[in-house]
Amino acid sequence: MTDVIDVQLRSQLMSSLDPTETRDLKVLCSRALPDEPYASLIPEVLTVGRSVVLARDKAKGRLLGAGVWSRTASIDELSSVLDLIVVDPHARRSGIGGVLLARVEHDASTSGAEVLRVAGHPPCYAWPGVDLSNIQAISFFDGRGYQRQQVVHNLRIDFADSLSAERPDPQLIASGVTVRSASELDHEWIAGEVERTWKPEWLAEVKVALSKAKRRLSNPTAGAHFAIANDMCVAFAAWGVSRPHELGPAGTTPDFRRRGLGEALLWSCMEDQRGLGLTYGEIKWAGPMSWFVRRFNARFSSAYLTYSKRVP
Repeated sequence: MTDVIDVQLRSQLMSSLDPTETRDLKVLCSRALPDEPYASLIPEVLTVGRSVVLARDKAKGRLLGAGVWSRTASIDELSSVLDLIVVDPHARRSGIGGVLLARVEHDASTSGAEVLRVAGHPPCYAWPGVDLSNIQAISFFDGRGYQRQQVVHNLRIDFADSLSAERPDPQLIASGVTVRSASELDHEWIAGEVERTWKPEWLAEVKVALSKAKRRLSNPTAGAHFAIANDMCVAFAAWGVSRPHELGPAGTTPDFRRRGLGEALLWSCMEDQRGLGLTYGEIKWAGPMSWFVRRFNARFSSAYLTYSKRVP
């Protein structure tokens, strides 16, 4: 263990960070997560509905660590979720991670939560849990009273490999069904249709994808495609919600399943991603896995362990 660094902790809402604090957090994520190609985007992904604990060096004022967490009142009144905990590489093994986690636990408990989970918190989250390849993080939570819960998987679709898969013809999927990409004029209508039919978390994620597409009309890093029948949205698929290479959410109404709609819409999303120069897409918290393997030659990309702990 390196020398203990005296830090000053401050708790606040992510949405209340000023531009300097946001910049510092982005720099910290980039330094702490060198293998994450979109590390600097993570603070933006975790802005809505999140709180953050910032740890600054008392002597130098530099941001050395951060813990981002959120309540899950819409899912479970008694739970909260740790979305992110990062420490500057040069300040690790100095006790900052433990101090941050203890403060997050305290803040979560004060807010009324009885359980702190380490997992993905829809609608927008960085990871589904702790990457199983990150032995340091696993040891960190194992050693602080957190109980292992489940393993979830991300799947990767390499576009070069998936070209050999048989694609459905959108025009032959079902009579009376129109499949197309979402334009700016469709945004409010699509959001209303998703809200009427699917999960609230999916509505929020679709709104994020559509908002990103609207902000960057000439070169969007997110988007959505949908299918219409009888003036209703009967299927949809979005991409780029948290990162440009991510696929989903996607859904099809029961009456229109097993007609290839979901597959056709995901192919359209992947074509958008290929247009950005991306070579693969990733499905977070994937299921049913066999369907993605069969349809797109998908394979495992990563596995994540979720945790939980009762907080005092």
